[in-house]
Amino acid sequence: MAAPGDATLELPGLVSGFAWVNGRCLGRYWSRGPQRGLYVPGPWLRAGHNELLLLELEGTPADAEAVGPALLS
Repeated sequence: MAAPGDATLELPGLVSGFAWVNGRCLGRYWSRGPQRGLYVPGPWLRAGHNELLLLELEGTPADAEAVGPALLS
């Protein structure tokens, strides 16, 4: 299985908080922008299953979901 490449994590529906992938902090997200996604370096990802941890500070809507091709394997 090939090693995963760089990815972008998008969090539509979430407002403000922090994101971690495989124990590494990606940083803070905020729906006001200016960025629309968080950069995920390829070396931080594993082939197969990856752990995503979110700390939403404003409350989570029922229809929120995480989108990122390398994270959904």
